[in-house]
Amino acid sequence: MYGNLIQAIQNLSLSYKEQKALMPDFVDVFDEINMDFMEAVSFLPQIMEDINLPYSSIKNILNCYFKIDFNLRDETLRSDEAFEHHQKWTEIREIAKEIIKDFKI
Repeated sequence: MYGNLIQAIQNLSLSYKEQKALMPDFVDVFDEINMDFMEAVSFLPQIMEDINLPYSSIKNILNCYFKIDFNLRDETLRSDEAFEHHQKWTEIREIAKEIIKDFKI
């Protein structure tokens, strides 16, 4: 579970071009990156029972989760073009990079 969360955060922090390069051509990068993260976060309570995560990491993970959820509700942010270029998605990638720093990965 923890490994899945780390991988999802690492993938989320990448640029769209890097994310696209990770996936086979038939995969919808937008859906895959976001759903992997959202699914991994669903295990956060269990992970927190097993691992002492820094408060700042938990805060940033939840911040990403809610920002993604908000973005997914906005039709204008659900395209590959928006996922690659829109400031709201860029902000989420930056928060993911902060989480990686907190985890010292």
